[in-house]
Amino acid sequence: MNKSVFLLLIPLLLDGCTTIGVGAAELTGVSLLNDRRTTQAQLLDEKIEDDADITLNSNSIIRENCHFNIISYNRIVLITGEAPNSELRAQITTLIQNLSDVRVVKNHMLIALPTSFSSRTNDAVITARVKKAFTEDSRLPGLDATRIKVVTENGRVFLMGIVYQKDGEAAADVASRQIGVREVIKVFEYL
Repeated sequence: MNKSVFLLLIPLLLDGCTTIGVGAAELTGVSLLNDRRTTQAQLLDEKIEDDADITLNSNSIIRENCHFNIISYNRIVLITGEAPNSELRAQITTLIQNLSDVRVVKNHMLIALPTSFSSRTNDAVITARVKKAFTEDSRLPGLDATRIKVVTENGRVFLMGIVYQKDGEAAADVASRQIGVREVIKVFEYL
């Protein structure tokens, strides 16, 4: 193991609640240790997200007219949000596909005006509700909920991670039963 990675992991081994700031994101000790991605893959996903944000925000037309969220998991990039037309949506896909280290792009942006602050707040509540349900539902015995990334956009719940198919199906079913969820979209990689 590389010395700098080891030094980053020391606090995690001592305290499971420790977080490491990586770019604009944080990785918790629990997520680092339970994630099926290597530490290098996790850091690469953070880099992809940062590069995507810089690329999209440097384009004034996209920045001023679209609302976008970029999530990379094992180099599969999920794009959510809204674009006012299919041309801008396609341009965003192309820009992200051209970033280094991106394997696959899944653009789930809606052709619509950007959502309101209250809609985004509601999405955060739905995400929290789904994550809580993962830890409480008896249909998910033994599932490590920290291995599933939950992203909510306009009531649509996206599930990402590296999971067994039966766990992915059960997680999608649990998510679909939560208040406010309009649709569940699986972006899993299966073991």
